Amino acid sequence: MSYLKTRGNRSIVLNLHSLISASTLTFLIIMTSLALTLFFKPLSITNVDSDLLKALRGYGYAEGYAVVEASKAYLLPPALKAWRFGDYLILKYRFTRENLRRIAKYSLYVCAYRKVNIIDPIGFMKAIASQELQDALREAKEYVGDAKRDFHNASERWTGKNVVVCVIDSGIDYLHPDLINNTYMVVSMFVYGNGHPLVWINGVNGTWQEAWIYEQEINRTYGVLPWMDLYGHGTHVSGIIAGTGEASNGVIKGLAPDVKLIVIKAFRDDGTSTTDILLDALDWVKRFAKDFNITIINMSFGALGPTHGKDPLSVACDLLADMGLILFASAGNDYAFPFTIAIPACARKVIAIGSISPYSSKIPSWTSIGPTDDGRIKPEFICAGVWILSTKPVTVKSYLEDVLSDAVRDQYYMWLSGTSMSCAVASGLGAEYAEWYYYVFHEYPNWRSIIYYFRKYAKRINPFFKDFITGWGIPKGIQ
Repeated sequence: MSYLKTRGNRSIVLNLHSLISASTLTFLIIMTSLALTLFFKPLSITNVDSDLLKALRGYGYAEGYAVVEASKAYLLPPALKAWRFGDYLILKYRFTRENLRRIAKYSLYVCAYRKVNIIDPIGFMKAIASQELQDALREAKEYVGDAKRDFHNASERWTGKNVVVCVIDSGIDYLHPDLINNTYMVVSMFVYGNGHPLVWINGVNGTWQEAWIYEQEINRTYGVLPWMDLYGHGTHVSGIIAGTGEASNGVIKGLAPDVKLIVIKAFRDDGTSTTDILLDALDWVKRFAKDFNITIINMSFGALGPTHGKDPLSVACDLLADMGLILFASAGNDYAFPFTIAIPACARKVIAIGSISPYSSKIPSWTSIGPTDDGRIKPEFICAGVWILSTKPVTVKSYLEDVLSDAVRDQYYMWLSGTSMSCAVASGLGAEYAEWYYYVFHEYPNWRSIIYYFRKYAKRINPFFKDFITGWGIPKGIQ
């Protein structure tokens, strides 16, 4: 105070100068704080997957997908890649904080990039259920006959004649005696010719023996087999659906041994894939389903993520169902805890299949259960999925045969467990029903019709209502 009194008017100048400096400093502090808050503030957009937001916070960018109505596409920036299913577009982007809000504003849902895996029959065996599965394998080896067909009362009359089943998996050994006569076409998502997936049609491009010679030539040049199943999963799944029993004198057969198979190799030889690859596979089905009279799609695979059915794979599958296709998907092997249904089994119009043992009629501890994140009851049904005996590759030695040598029965067959196997059982039963339905109604069924007839003849576990463990029960073959 004494300073101000003795310095007179000069004190006013100094005081004014101090006031300006303080105001400027305060302003700068406020603006800096605001900028930092805006930059580091967590994005909270209701239609954006939380995994994408976490990736953005951690790295500043992330690859992912936006599901949008086609009519609004002009409002969005150019995408890295695009797929169209019905009135919807699935757009792939490299998201940043700057473009996310704009994209999300015009999108139905935005989500992170995800890996997709074949439902692994080995991973859960090591993780939680080794003793349970070891005991069950002993039961399986002691069983005389074909447990999957016996358990589901497979029809001897309705065998899938004139029904086409598309299997999206790790490929197929089309030279296996049980599969060579009913494998109609193979499609590769890893080798392209003239911008299109490489396709071989039996009897059009040549014989299956010639296809194998051609594959080996490609492998020598590019280091990849476009169709052959080095993992072993696709061959096993295909045998559950359509194996003829040729190598076992008719003892081990598929549920529908007279179907025509179209097998799309969309998984690498280690059993992994991506959303991009699977969207390409589903897009191929969309384009050619009518040309090749595809009725059923078997999807023995899954991805972890939100199960509200808004993700790209689920949206694509639902729109394929709107075209009249019947899609079966593995519920997942992520333990019998609520909300573990996999993508795309969580889709509204996909028939999700869980597992049950055909030997003990017990539900295994590893089969995924519902409900979905938005409260829908899944799975729809449960089918035999514990140590199912089916075809293994014979032309090459597969990964599964190598790591599960105890589950190999002989040169032609091995046992595998998982909702992958259950899904294939359901697809085989679906082919039985499709043949019968065409005979009666002179048209192929849709997914609603299959659910109706599966329910009508199913063995109910819960007699009162559909539940989130067993769904509507165990479907049986139509007699």
